[in-house]
Amino acid sequence: MKISKTSIANFSKSNFFIPSLVILLVIVGWFFLLTIDFTEEDDSDPVSWSQKEEKIAESSVNSFMSARMKRNEELSLSWLTDNAEGQYLLRNDMPLIGLSNPHFTDFKILEKEKLNPTQFRFKIRIYEEFTGEGMIGYFEETLIVIKIGEDYLINSLENRSSFFGK
Repeated sequence: MKISKTSIANFSKSNFFIPSLVILLVIVGWFFLLTIDFTEEDDSDPVSWSQKEEKIAESSVNSFMSARMKRNEELSLSWLTDNAEGQYLLRNDMPLIGLSNPHFTDFKILEKEKLNPTQFRFKIRIYEEFTGEGMIGYFEETLIVIKIGEDYLINSLENRSSFFGK
């Protein structure tokens, strides 16, 4: 049996090509598996769904209150239903974005309660201060938040109480 140089070269190329191709496919496959998220959200679990909805509702309250702290009336109004907008705009004792003095400085969510699958109640404390004097007091509002489409909006204000002093 006679072995030519070309058959040795062909044998070497195929021995190099096939293992290289296999290694390349393994690397590409491994990278592909690392980039896929195999975890799926289980919407059938009522606890995780409820917690997710509560976080979304709380995020809406935080966005609404942050807009109020920045005295951004347009943005604040965007978080209200027509019902809540009417409550804020028709009552003089309940300013949406506060006054120049005293003005809103901070807020804190005190309580949250799930009323039904798409409705929550949040008790909020809003701190006020006079420019140059610091905090003079705070008041509390109870907001009802409802789901409309995919968003949560403030639908109503239940009560308001004021506390003064440092």
